[in-house]
Amino acid sequence: MKPSLFNALIPSFSNVFIWLNAILMLVGIFVLGWEPEVVIIAYFLETIIIGVIHVFKLLVVLRFGAQQGIDPTKKDVFSGFSVIPFFILHYFFFIFVQSIFIFEMLEDMIPSENGSFNVFSNYAYLLSQHDVFMAFLTLAFSNVAMTFKNFILPGEFRRTTTSKLYFQPYVRIFIQQFVTIFAWFFMFLSSSAMAAALLIIIFRLIVDLFLNKASMDKTFKAQLMTRLKKNQKFEDAEQTEKSFDSFLEK
Repeated sequence: MKPSLFNALIPSFSNVFIWLNAILMLVGIFVLGWEPEVVIIAYFLETIIIGVIHVFKLLVVLRFGAQQGIDPTKKDVFSGFSVIPFFILHYFFFIFVQSIFIFEMLEDMIPSENGSFNVFSNYAYLLSQHDVFMAFLTLAFSNVAMTFKNFILPGEFRRTTTSKLYFQPYVRIFIQQFVTIFAWFFMFLSSSAMAAALLIIIFRLIVDLFLNKASMDKTFKAQLMTRLKKNQKFEDAEQTEKSFDSFLEK
C-alpha cells in the first residue's frame, strides 16, 4: 500500500469522529453487552440520520450560502427551495422501500403481527429497545458532530450550493445499504452475528476514512481517480472528477 493511502487510516483530528464512531460500536458489543445484530440494525438506521442532517444542511445553504445566489444553475430543480421536498420524497422513499426488504430479514426481531410493510411501527418497536436506541444515539451524535466540525464551523456552507450538495448522501448510503445487507447474508450463511457485526464496523471505518481523506487531500483524491481510470474507460476525465467531487463530504 502506498504511504499516502496508508495515512488515510491513521487517526487524526480530521477523522476523529469516524474513529470514535467505530470505537463506540465496539465498546457497545464488548463492554456494554449489545447483541451483534444491534450494530447491523443501527447502521441501517443511520441512513435516516444522514437524510435528516442533509435536509438541515440544504436549509442552511439556502439561507446563508454566499454562493447560492450566484449559482449559474439557479434555475435547476436542485438550486431552489424545491430541492428540499424533492430530496425528502426521493431519499426517504428509497429508505422506505429498502426498509421493507430489511424487515423481511429481521422477522425474528420485530413483532410478527407487524409484518415487513408496517415500516413505521417496526422502526418504533426497534427504537424502543434499549440497546438499539443507544446505538442509534451513538451514530446520531457522531454524525451531528461531524457536520458541525466539517460543514458549519469552517463555514463550508458559505462556499457551496444546493446543486453541489444535493447528491452527497447517495454514495454513502449506497455503500452502507450494500454492506448492511451483505452483513446479514454473511450472518445467515456463517451463523455468526458477531463476525457480521465486526465486518460492517471495519468495512465502514475504512470506507469513511478513505472518503474523508479524499475530501481533504487533493493528492490522495488524484490517486483514487487514477485507480478509477485504470479500472474503467472514461471519455471525459474532467466530468468524472466533478462527479466524484459531488459525492465527497465537506
